[in-house]
Amino acid sequence: MSEERVNRETAESDFDRFAEAWCLDTDTASMREKDSDSFEDLKRKIVSAIMGGHLDVAGDSGLTYRLQFPQTGGITELEMRIPPGSALVAFDKFKEQQAIAKLNAYMAAMCKQNPAIFSQMDGRDLKIVQAVATIFLAS
Repeated sequence: MSEERVNRETAESDFDRFAEAWCLDTDTASMREKDSDSFEDLKRKIVSAIMGGHLDVAGDSGLTYRLQFPQTGGITELEMRIPPGSALVAFDKFKEQQAIAKLNAYMAAMCKQNPAIFSQMDGRDLKIVQAVATIFLAS
């Protein structure tokens, strides 16, 4: 992890604001153990990105992620918003075995970007964007 720019308490509070704004199910006590473990892993990645100063939670429920390793066609940050329900239609375009393509299409709707940018993105940055999309889809 990079240098801590936001303390853990503030980062956890920011995560809670994000969870509330995006209507995430954060009640791990009512989750199956596997789901609870997955939630905690995704939360840890998101909180870590907030602590590193790479992910900001806006008051209007948006997120801004500043890429740590920009190399994607000049893109240095991504704005993330709750995608419309129609974004799930993108899943229908892919076969069941194409889970990554489905997730990329959903992230593209969430970030209002072309899905191709995610295949060019450094994996360390991609993990954060995937964590946000996955925690939302799982809730």
